[in-house]
Amino acid sequence: VDTGSGDTYPIDYDIDGEARDGSTPDIGADETTDSCSLQTIYRSVGTSADNINSGTATVTISGTTATFSKGLPNNAGVGDILQYQVDGAYYIASISGRTAASTFTVQGAEGGTPVQASAGTAVNVYRAHLACDNWADQVEADVSTAIHADVDEDVLLPSMDFVTYNIAAMVPFYGATDPDTTACRIISFTTDADNNITLYSPTDTSEVGETQRHNGQWDETKHRIEAATNFDGALDIRAGFTIVDGLQIYGDDQFRNVVTIMTTATSNATFKNNLVKGDGTTLNTYGVMTTTWQNSYYIYNNIIYDVRECIYRLDGNTYIYNNTMYNCAVYGVNSSTNRTRLLKNNIVQNSGTAAYNAGSWTAGSDYNLSDDETSTGGTQIITKKQLILSMLALMIFTWLGETVPLLTKPWILPTGI
Repeated sequence: VDTGSGDTYPIDYDIDGEARDGSTPDIGADETTDSCSLQTIYRSVGTSADNINSGTATVTISGTTATFSKGLPNNAGVGDILQYQVDGAYYIASISGRTAASTFTVQGAEGGTPVQASAGTAVNVYRAHLACDNWADQVEADVSTAIHADVDEDVLLPSMDFVTYNIAAMVPFYGATDPDTTACRIISFTTDADNNITLYSPTDTSEVGETQRHNGQWDETKHRIEAATNFDGALDIRAGFTIVDGLQIYGDDQFRNVVTIMTTATSNATFKNNLVKGDGTTLNTYGVMTTTWQNSYYIYNNIIYDVRECIYRLDGNTYIYNNTMYNCAVYGVNSSTNRTRLLKNNIVQNSGTAAYNAGSWTAGSDYNLSDDETSTGGTQIITKKQLILSMLALMIFTWLGETVPLLTKPWILPTGI
């Protein structure tokens, strides 16, 4: 609800430090976002509590642009918290975009315009939370210990009911020397397709100066969840409409699963571009497990290895594409026979019992590679031998200088070879 101009009795900022509309400020203590539009709020996760602004640059905040007196390190990026003082009071702004090492887009505590800062303002830059589970808990005690107590509450999201508050959460993960050793449970959030959660490693220079994602191999310099507490998963996704993109997750034998995806009814979840591994010794832990029958799960572009079963599909409409799975002690992909279970373009090698186990797969499951002749029932079954022939064919076509044809059977050699 807007009121008339505040010129007679000007109040420039609301209770959580966001700028009030100069013409029609809202009634009450809190200035809401413009037109109740969806606000995407960024909060970073990284295990280091150090001040990222190691060069002691000062900042100017004008509107939603933060300009630093010199460039920040390349690992500063979206979700990081700017902590500064205006007239002796502490305020925060969160980075929501990067233009250059010294120029960032920032937002206030609830996603609006932050408190303005004049040239030369001293500023510290911190990760918002030191662990994934700290972000998930959304309590003041789990805000980074480096952030001043006066603004701890401002680092938290305005609500865990994303639908009512019309917010979405972007949670970028940053590398550090130490791993994230607390099992992370994403639960108690109310979400929908628009008001969703994204846990991810930022890669683009519009977000961070240097990529925070692995390159397909386990990387000790990137963020990694290596949980040491006994939960249902090192990463346990219970909130619907959650996207997990580009993380590294490890769970040892005390876990039932490295990753559990058991979201609220009639929702979906996406799990992509991640590395998932077990301890490689006892092999009693499942890699990725899905359940809840009303839901849809999308699992693609992941590498999963050193576990009991790489993907265990207990329930849910599940779409498993383009994953590489290795050293699965029992099955590469194990599935019950209910509902949709569609597999395409997957590689499974070195499974103890079978690469693919379901009895039957949803029609269209195809182009899946195994080293044990098990398949998903498609017409384009690819075995290890056929893959070798396919690679040989590609080399021969290249050597002959011929265009590589789109082959119905990819292991068919050129005519006359």
